[in-house]
Amino acid sequence: AGVKPADLRLALDLQRQRLSEVYQVQMEIEKRIRVLQAEITRINAQLPEISRKKDSVNYTVVATIESKETRPVRFRLLYTVQDAGWYPTYDVRITDVTRPLSVMMNANVYQRSGEEWKDVSLELSTGNPKDNATPTELQPWMLGFYDPSVSWMKSQAAVNGIISGRVTNENGEPLPSVAVQIKGERLGTTTDANGFFRLQATRANGTLVISAVGHRTKEMAMKPGYYSVVLQSDVAQLQEVVVVGVSSAAAEHGMPVARRKQQVEIQPVTTVTEYRPTTTTYRIEEKYTIETDGKTVTIAIRRSDISAQYEYVAAPKADPSAFLTAGIVNWEEHDLQPGEANLYFEGSYLGKTYLDLSDVADTLELALGKDHGIRISRKLLREFSARKLIGSNRTDTREFEITVRNNKKVPVTIVVTDQVPVSVTKEIEVDHVKFAEGEYDKSSGLITWRLTLQPGQEKKLFAGYSVKYPKDRRIVLE
Repeated sequence: AGVKPADLRLALDLQRQRLSEVYQVQMEIEKRIRVLQAEITRINAQLPEISRKKDSVNYTVVATIESKETRPVRFRLLYTVQDAGWYPTYDVRITDVTRPLSVMMNANVYQRSGEEWKDVSLELSTGNPKDNATPTELQPWMLGFYDPSVSWMKSQAAVNGIISGRVTNENGEPLPSVAVQIKGERLGTTTDANGFFRLQATRANGTLVISAVGHRTKEMAMKPGYYSVVLQSDVAQLQEVVVVGVSSAAAEHGMPVARRKQQVEIQPVTTVTEYRPTTTTYRIEEKYTIETDGKTVTIAIRRSDISAQYEYVAAPKADPSAFLTAGIVNWEEHDLQPGEANLYFEGSYLGKTYLDLSDVADTLELALGKDHGIRISRKLLREFSARKLIGSNRTDTREFEITVRNNKKVPVTIVVTDQVPVSVTKEIEVDHVKFAEGEYDKSSGLITWRLTLQPGQEKKLFAGYSVKYPKDRRIVLE
């Protein structure tokens, strides 16, 4: 029917008014979004600080003082902080097998007390206040006849065993003060300075909950045994970026990056060692500042040269490589503590090992990794190996040649082991064992050679055996 100009103008004014209202509401919403985003940014900035001080404690110390006179008095207050401690690590360097071990002992100090330790003097003790100080008493040993049904019922009702293990991060570093608890129960424990824990299992089909600040909580089935637990870092709480560089020499020669760890020689600080009846104390004369974030401060407290008996061991049947070991005689005289050790041999980083001093003899053995300067091969001598059928029996004869060559510039001592099968039934007979210049242990079947090779020297070893068994039966050799 057509539209009059006045009506069109009124319609356009109405549309303009409605659009203005919509734009005004949209601007208000965008403004609210910007305010909320700023609030989210502020909260995210506060979260790391809250997580960092999550386990911190504000201590209130109450002291009762009695004085018979009124005068100014200075007090020195000593108190214990739960979440603080240290653990030792080592840098073990070997230049060649004719020189002593260079052992650097490092103290890794941490604290989450809630306040910064600024320019403090440190005194490190090997004592652990969490250890049980009460001697264990033996209870009466009631001896009765064994009843399988009773034992089976007890095993179904409860798990009578020890759960132990070690908790580390993704880099293999130990995590101290990690909470290890049985889900749904109050029973639990925490890891020590080296990441180890030990817990008595109380029931079957339980769940073990392992949690730590800054790491993702992990749950696992509760069974007696030893476990190596790796906790993943909580990405939302990470505020640092670790940059790993690969040297051009490593890339050029195709060397694994993990073996190209740069060596940094740290000079030890001046430390006074005091030996007490049950502990050893290291008093560090320099002062340090330690933040209350739980991060470790590494202090080199002692370097010493320790004489060692170097020896190579090889089992070419399983691995044609020579592994260097160092035996430290009378290791207790060197004041060593249990801890991880970084190994360096001839300027190359070999990896990590752990000094476990809980069950060692007079000699502490250190595994120092493979040495490619010694070549070993093992091959079957076809001309001396055969299979014969005599009557109702079959006889297999095997003979091997082991070649050991020292390509190093110094003499080396190497222990080579091989083995022959050990029969566990009368139907199988192992006979004609050859072990020229070696030592044979009949009970274990092990043949051992102890060699001293000069630079460039090569030695051939021979081992052989024959096995007689019924022809209608099958056995697996090699």
